[in-house]
Amino acid sequence: MTTTPPEQTPDDQADRDAVWGARRRRFVEARSGAVERAWAPRAVRIDDGPSTGRRQVELRHLGGLEVTVEVDQFLDLGEASWNGEVVSFVAPTTAPQAESWARRWQGGLLTTCGLTAVGVAAEADGGMHGRAHRIPATVTRREGRWTAAGRYELLVDGLLREGAVFQQNLTVTRSIRAEVGVARIRLHDVVRNEGFVAEPVRLLYHVNLGWPVLHGGAVVAAEADVPGGAGSERPDAGGWRRVIG
Repeated sequence: MTTTPPEQTPDDQADRDAVWGARRRRFVEARSGAVERAWAPRAVRIDDGPSTGRRQVELRHLGGLEVTVEVDQFLDLGEASWNGEVVSFVAPTTAPQAESWARRWQGGLLTTCGLTAVGVAAEADGGMHGRAHRIPATVTRREGRWTAAGRYELLVDGLLREGAVFQQNLTVTRSIRAEVGVARIRLHDVVRNEGFVAEPVRLLYHVNLGWPVLHGGAVVAAEADVPGGAGSERPDAGGWRRVIG
């Protein structure tokens, strides 16, 4: 006589995952001492050079990836390294308070451009790429925590506002998530208009890779449209993915 085992339900699987997660957490904690000291997001402040006083949060131990979060630059992603090599663009700029974009932009892996201007813009609109890169964040959460699956998650949340009396009043709630041992960072933004009238929102995520990733012969592999849209007749439409020089 043969018997058929009962079908597993989602609740059964969730219970097993929770048990396994708890065991994995207990195994790691028993051998690592103070886990939060080693893995949790670490707040630092620069005390020398052009960026003196700049607030940062370090995300470390991400499977070979390490990134700083720039609290005083819209919670953007700053210096990024892969297995000890810096792979984000490092700008030779003067200071975050300098008079022009070219002299104040600090580079980094991700720069937010907007919210009222992108690209070349008048100073009345914030200048080149708008004001976002000059707006400091209010950090609402910075912590490391265990998930039900026994993974250690890093969380950084913040609130940002671009506003003026009798002008726009736009807010961004930004959430950054990472996981110890996994070379991936997730960034999620919610933009809200808290003013009286409708406002246009211009938003560009400026990704900045540097040497040695960016070098002659490197190829950009991305699920993205050709510049100019499908069927573009631009002369460089077929070669824009390859880096020259």
